[in-house]
Amino acid sequence: MRTYIDITINPNSAGASEVVHAMLKIGISPIFGPHDFYLDWTTEAEFRRKYKEVNRVLQSQNISYRQKTYEHPQEEARTIAVMTKKNGV
Repeated sequence: MRTYIDITINPNSAGASEVVHAMLKIGISPIFGPHDFYLDWTTEAEFRRKYKEVNRVLQSQNISYRQKTYEHPQEEARTIAVMTKKNGV
C-alpha cells in the first residue's frame, strides 16, 4: 500500500526545506506532482508506526496535512519519486 501526504505550510510553520529534511530523516520520501510525500507499507502495524512518526514530525513543525491511501500507487507519483531520488533530493 502507499499513503500520500499533502502538507500545508502557513506563516507559523517551519520552512519547506526544514520539513523535507525532517521527513527524510524518518524515511518518508518527497515527490513532485499532486502530492508532497509518500510512504509505502505492507502491514497495519507498519503503517501505524510510520504514521505516528509522520504525525510527530509535522505537528512539531506546525504543519497541517492530509493523507490518502491507495492499494496501488499512482503511476505519475512513483515515476517522479524515482526521478527525485536519482537527482539526490
